[in-house]
Amino acid sequence: MQALKTHLSASQDKLPQNFTIDDYETNIILESETEKLGKQFTIDLDKHKLNVTLIPFTNAYAIMQRVNKILLGIDEILKNRGFLMLSGTYAICVLAQQLAIPVIVYLEHINQLKIMHLIKQHLMNLYLHQQQIQILLLIKQITFDYVPPDYISLYITNQGQYTPQSIYQLFSDFYDVQDEDI
Repeated sequence: MQALKTHLSASQDKLPQNFTIDDYETNIILESETEKLGKQFTIDLDKHKLNVTLIPFTNAYAIMQRVNKILLGIDEILKNRGFLMLSGTYAICVLAQQLAIPVIVYLEHINQLKIMHLIKQHLMNLYLHQQQIQILLLIKQITFDYVPPDYISLYITNQGQYTPQSIYQLFSDFYDVQDEDI
């Protein structure tokens, strides 16, 4: 088993032009329980004669010892170099770091998401004791995880390959300081 790939709707047909999926022994696609899009992505990869296996997102821990890289497809990077992705991604990235598995993120274009002005970063992925949560609060489903840049090895875009440290410089090249107040 050579690679673990997670699926996001944008990554299905928007791979960066300079990014290729090698023909590994086995390519594993993780399908989220909330976004049932993995089957179509698996069919699309199978058309290119790739050996593909589809498993639920919750079973990732069982196979992580046999994985040598994780590929994530995202739509946007936050200005602090992190990103939001489907629930469970943060846990997989933490496990990958513990097992020294590189996490490679690919996206088509550099876009800046303005969510950092709405949500304080220190509140993301915050674990609270049950008594700290309001009794009347009802959480039906957690939709997104915030993944900090500490867990990312490399970003791949149509503009090239970037380390998480160099993404901030790329933002300053694409966006003027005045753009942040729009």
